[in-house]
Amino acid sequence: MRRARPQALLLALAVVALLGAPAAASAAVPGLGWLQRAVGVQSRIAVPAATAARTVTVAVVDSGADLAHPALAGALWTNPGETAGNGVDDDGNGHVDDVHGVNLLDDTQPPLDQSGHGTAVAGIVAGRPRWRGRSGLASGVARVMVVKVLGERSKGSTGTVAAGIRYALAEGAQIINLSVTTPDDDPEVAAAVGEAAARGVLLVVAAGNHGRDLRDAPLYPAAYRTPDMVTVGATDRDGYLVDLSAFGPGVDLAAPGLDVPALAPGGRATRFSGTSAAAPLVSGAAALLLARHPGTPVVTLRAALLNGARRTTALRDEIRTGALDVGRAIRRLDRRAAVRGR
Repeated sequence: MRRARPQALLLALAVVALLGAPAAASAAVPGLGWLQRAVGVQSRIAVPAATAARTVTVAVVDSGADLAHPALAGALWTNPGETAGNGVDDDGNGHVDDVHGVNLLDDTQPPLDQSGHGTAVAGIVAGRPRWRGRSGLASGVARVMVVKVLGERSKGSTGTVAAGIRYALAEGAQIINLSVTTPDDDPEVAAAVGEAAARGVLLVVAAGNHGRDLRDAPLYPAAYRTPDMVTVGATDRDGYLVDLSAFGPGVDLAAPGLDVPALAPGGRATRFSGTSAAAPLVSGAAALLLARHPGTPVVTLRAALLNGARRTTALRDEIRTGALDVGRAIRRLDRRAAVRGR
């Protein structure tokens, strides 16, 4: 119900950001705002103080980010083995000055965003609260590892995407957000996805924006089925799947993906639409769950997200489970922790 393969292969992002003129600052919304309510956040999530100090690392494998954006201040991962600006590969990982992440298109440059897509995704995960009416879902809990694999017009190669996943794994990301798609089943990307599963790292993947059933028109990596992956479709404010969202039983979960408040390069604000906007909401939700329950196995984390989803008439026969509900997912993990503590 709705309202390799070669390295030169271009891989378009799953979603187009609406990044024209800067959006006006939103008026303050009473309470938590429509977006938080839509994903089931009814109150501030209680996180143990010791855990909040550690934070959860979310790799955004995308087009980079505006590292100087005021809403990302304090929200970026910092490589503990690297000294900024000294031109030396201090930690011996093969990348010079990868302080907040890496630019896999040009290792001599920081992972700055040329298209705006990665900045929007990063802000949805972890942007500072109430910056011009925008708040990252896991603000104060998640730290974004910026992994640039896409350049101008949000395109890149499948080989670079695979390398981005492997960088995130090597540097300790606990969650990897992939708001990218390609129609090609590339063995390098498939192998990197398999490595993430073997390492117990959650992959959150945008379903894609072709508006078709993934069984009939598969997009990758969304069409891979691994026990550590959540594939995300996009809904509107009324909870219906947006027309451009991929659908079918291969799409695990849905989250808001129409006019989502987001960040734009140059310290600006914007709105962002498509499955690329929906996926980081699930990444942020997963970060909240991990912060509250550190050490949760990836299979259990994924099960909490999927089994906690709200089943709705609007999404029946469209999505495998239903709509993201952070509160229900947290209650599931809380009950599990209580039982294990007995």
